[in-house]
Amino acid sequence: MSLIHESRINQAGSISIKNQDPLKFTHSLIKIDAVIKRLSRSDYKESAAFNFDLISTLLKTPAYKDQLYVVLAQLCNNEKRSLEFIDTYLSNQADAGLLIDELCRRWKGFWKCVSQEANYPTDTINGYLKLILIYADTPNIINVNIDSSLTRYISEKMNFLEFASGISDVAKLKNTLAKLEVKFTELVRPEVNKVLFEYIYENSLYEINAHMVERIVQYFNSNVLKTNSINTSNFTVILESKCSELISYINSNPNVYVENVLLSSEDEIDESENTLLILLNNDDIDVDGKTAILNKQKTPITKITDVYDHELWGAIIQSSKVDATWENLLAYFDEKKALDDALIAFFNRPENYKELAKYRLQESEKAPKNLIMLISRQILLSTDLIDDSYGYLIQCIPYWYSDLPGIERLTNTKISHIISNGKLQLTEENFNSLKKHFNSQYARLIEKNIDNYLDNIGEFELDAVGLKIILKSKVVSADQKITILNNVDAGIIVENSELTLLIFEILLSKESCSKLNLPLVESLVAQDVYIHEKVKLIVKQAEHLASLEIEKLLTLSGPPISGIPNNQKPIVENNDIYKQLAEMLIEKGILSSVKEDDKGMIRLHPKRT
Repeated sequence: MSLIHESRINQAGSISIKNQDPLKFTHSLIKIDAVIKRLSRSDYKESAAFNFDLISTLLKTPAYKDQLYVVLAQLCNNEKRSLEFIDTYLSNQADAGLLIDELCRRWKGFWKCVSQEANYPTDTINGYLKLILIYADTPNIINVNIDSSLTRYISEKMNFLEFASGISDVAKLKNTLAKLEVKFTELVRPEVNKVLFEYIYENSLYEINAHMVERIVQYFNSNVLKTNSINTSNFTVILESKCSELISYINSNPNVYVENVLLSSEDEIDESENTLLILLNNDDIDVDGKTAILNKQKTPITKITDVYDHELWGAIIQSSKVDATWENLLAYFDEKKALDDALIAFFNRPENYKELAKYRLQESEKAPKNLIMLISRQILLSTDLIDDSYGYLIQCIPYWYSDLPGIERLTNTKISHIISNGKLQLTEENFNSLKKHFNSQYARLIEKNIDNYLDNIGEFELDAVGLKIILKSKVVSADQKITILNNVDAGIIVENSELTLLIFEILLSKESCSKLNLPLVESLVAQDVYIHEKVKLIVKQAEHLASLEIEKLLTLSGPPISGIPNNQKPIVENNDIYKQLAEMLIEKGILSSVKEDDKGMIRLHPKRT
């Protein structure tokens, strides 16, 4: 059939078919049943069959089912004229629902054509959607859901509740949504269609995401949002909302909830501790998800042992999401037996090491002595702890050590912390190790243990650097310094002007000075020091010296007094320093007299021998 043309009515009242242009879709046909009977099967394959009267009769008459299928076969070809016919028919015919149902039944690509291929505006697409939902049987609707395109379109339609408010067969609509496995991503104004919204909620026909969670909580229990922030305490809000279906849905899909809700926001998580523990102790949430939660969580856990999955402990420690207590850290250390990266990261945070430093490590039932000793030694020998953290943490260590192998790997700053906090005993091992690897630090150890050092002074040999530190110490008394000077090798003073001046300052600062070893005094007066300082030292030591010893000191001191033992008569300044020297030398029988000249100087006259 090229077309249907009503050229004449024959005796039977039927229509003659001639090769002419197709008629309009709305062309009225008389005696349609007669027309249908005269047309062959092949006639229905032509576009001229696109006639409202013909299609309407075929749709409404079960006996014409075969003819209908033939027409539908060409109507469902996605061509422009076919789509024009469908559009026009659905807009004008009272039985449009019959055509919609048949199209969905016979044309699997119908919805995909309407929504994607035909370039229809949104309003037109939505018009088709409503007709489909109202008139098509649910199995036929499922038929056109190729690649879940219909499911996806409905799921993303945020105003669907308002859109569907005019659909009277709610039971069928609910069933259709369930069969399509719709998961709404966003819905607005639940109040416009409460029945449908509550069905969607009760049957989990929505995606677990931040918007839907908030919409549900707001709908069923808005009061809970007044006391908690859903952005930062999402799971806490959900639990307090008592929305049992929502809670059950999340419990069945915990990893989806974690990824789509808890981790989707840029805000920190600030769940209550009980809520956080529920999440962390949920065996169905994978470790990566729990770790991500910890990294975003603001408030730390009180006790790490409340987290049953020990695999998480490292992440908890690493991210400092547990209170800074030795109980928590020892529980973790007891499993690792080492200061791993997680513990180092925890220890190196200022807020953590400052808090821990308030408490000493103590032995207990949960923390036996061997565990305390192990962590103490590892802290002391750690090269990964920053110096500031190290200085605080070693205050917590209850032991001091006679020997600490491995100490040579530490920084000078850490050694200073060890010594100042009294963690090293003054032993030969510690002394030699410090002297070998840390230059002057051994002197700090002596300073910290000065009484012990003086009791065993012969066991520890000082060098010039160490002696200088001790002589400058405000902890070591002047008498103790003199005792030390009497026990050092006088040779370390030679050509060390700074050390020489420091010793003179100490010795001359006292009114009286205990006896010094003669080699020390000899070495001092032989140095390049102002002569007055030498004279003062000789005078102070005179009572402990024999005349010959004094004469040797005079010779070592240099001009002008070095010539006295050789019967020279030096001229010196007329001041108290030289007057005291003269008086002492006369008393010792080294000088015979002192005479003042007309220039205000004095001449020293040696006693003739």
